[in-house]
Amino acid sequence: MASELQWDFRDGKGDVCKTSVWLAGVVTDPSGGVAGTLRTALQAISNLALFRAAIIPVDETDAGAAVAGDYEDIGDKVVLEFQDASGATHTYRFPCPKSTIFQADQVSVDPGDPAVAALITAFLNNVKGTGGANLTTFVRGWRARNNSRRTR
Repeated sequence: MASELQWDFRDGKGDVCKTSVWLAGVVTDPSGGVAGTLRTALQAISNLALFRAAIIPVDETDAGAAVAGDYEDIGDKVVLEFQDASGATHTYRFPCPKSTIFQADQVSVDPGDPAVAALITAFLNNVKGTGGANLTTFVRGWRARNNSRRTR
């Protein structure tokens, strides 16, 4: 058994994003325990305000307040790439990253940053890949910006 943790975040402009991760084992409390650890670690690297969290139990056999910060908008994301025990790669995108989590190039994530290191540890200890294997390795991280859509 595993659980899916879903978060809804809002940035300082009121824009909303949703993200989810698979948790190792059965988790029922979306605000404490493993979910709380992950939320705290994620909010330490981001300028987001969590406004909703939900746990969705999954049977594997069936297949705060926003803060001011140096980021453009919710389209500015940090991308974290992990590898699981079976060798599969899993990519997670989180909006509104704090500028302090990047190396001098402001693109590459600094895994030595204390907030980033805490998030990596929380993921490696608690998150599973979509195939059910535990995450084992942090591969890399980078900043990504979505291109804005043009209207006619």
